[in-house]
Amino acid sequence: RHAQARLRRGSRTNIARGTKPGGRSKGIRFGTGSNTEVNRYPSMRLESHLTQLVNRLELLLGVDPQNEPGTSSAKQVLEQTNNVEVKETLEALRSLRRSYDPPSLDSRDFAFITNPKLRSILELDYIEAQRCLSAGAPKASAMLAAGVLEGMLLDQLQREGVRAHDNYAKATKDFRRAGQEIDWDKAGLRQLLSAAAQLGIINDLANQLGSEAIDCRDTVHPNAEIRNGKRAQSEEAELLLVTVKLMYRTLSLAP
Repeated sequence: RHAQARLRRGSRTNIARGTKPGGRSKGIRFGTGSNTEVNRYPSMRLESHLTQLVNRLELLLGVDPQNEPGTSSAKQVLEQTNNVEVKETLEALRSLRRSYDPPSLDSRDFAFITNPKLRSILELDYIEAQRCLSAGAPKASAMLAAGVLEGMLLDQLQREGVRAHDNYAKATKDFRRAGQEIDWDKAGLRQLLSAAAQLGIINDLANQLGSEAIDCRDTVHPNAEIRNGKRAQSEEAELLLVTVKLMYRTLSLAP
């Protein structure tokens, strides 16, 4: 659901990239200027569709993806299936991916993030959030951008120097706890933004912009979207991406 959860799992889906976790593949140059770097990834416009396809394959093969995770990788499952419908669908998706010309995207190194695994996740998610928006998938873009914000704030709020702040207990008093400790997996974006603003980690503008966007993290579940009556549109995705840039600038310049 966000970067913290993926850190626990210690892996990342690399179906569309064809790389090992944490690795990079050759290909495309994204962005220019001092805040950008060369990033080499294949086009991932249809990554979310591929994920859906993998789940469909698991169901076709009689595997419950929630309760019985297989030992085979998604790539192996795709290569081994003999189902005609699946093969036709897969070839159509690959054909679309080959025909997609990805735009030039802004890339950030997130050098101020102390956890190297989290840093790698945020680099990839920031690129994917922009790619989703350019491909007309604002909900996916908003969810990824919100995850990037959460990742940056989680890193900051768990630092020893921040935890020693006189106002820390008050700023985090509404966070859910597991015993005496904060349950960071249950911390929502608005809570993180509010606490960071109270502790002076981010400025009021970043807090205001981020808080105005809907909480997109749980809308991956259709029932949550029905219950809330909201779906992330391009405006929410753009707002969250702007907030990422503002927060990135603030945190990268912090001592």
